[in-house]
Amino acid sequence: TEFVAASATDLAGTARVQARASELGGFEVALDSAMLHCLDDDSQRAFVDGLRPLMRAGGKLFVGCFSDANPDPWSNPRRISESQLRSLLSTERGWHMVSLTSSWYERPSDRAASGRGAWTMAWWCVAEAVPVGPGE
Repeated sequence: TEFVAASATDLAGTARVQARASELGGFEVALDSAMLHCLDDDSQRAFVDGLRPLMRAGGKLFVGCFSDANPDPWSNPRRISESQLRSLLSTERGWHMVSLTSSWYERPSDRAASGRGAWTMAWWCVAEAVPVGPGE
C-alpha cells in the first residue's frame, strides 16, 4: 500500500500519482467524501478534469457532497445543485452520470453547534469514466 499526498486541484502536477495511474492502467475507483462542495467553481472543474485522465475507462467516481436543498441561512461550505453536478460530470468532460440521488449526510458532533451532530441534505453520485481516446 502506498500513500501519496497531492493537490486535488493539480493532480497532473504530481508525478507519482500520474505514474501510479499509468502502472495500473488507470484507477478503478475514486472517492470524494464531502470535498467537492468545499471547492470554488474553477477548482471543482480542475479536480474532475484532472481526475479523468487518471481513471481507466469504466472506472467509477463516487461523490458525496452537500446539496443546495439545505435551507438558508447557511454558514457551512458551499452547496451544489443537481445541474452543477451534471455539468461537472458530463460526457463532454469524460464522465457518464450513472446515478444521482438525494441523501442525508451526518456531520460529526464536534462540528455541530449543538454538540450532538447534525444531518445535512446531500447528493450521492456515481459517475463512470468514458473512453476519451483511441485504445482506451
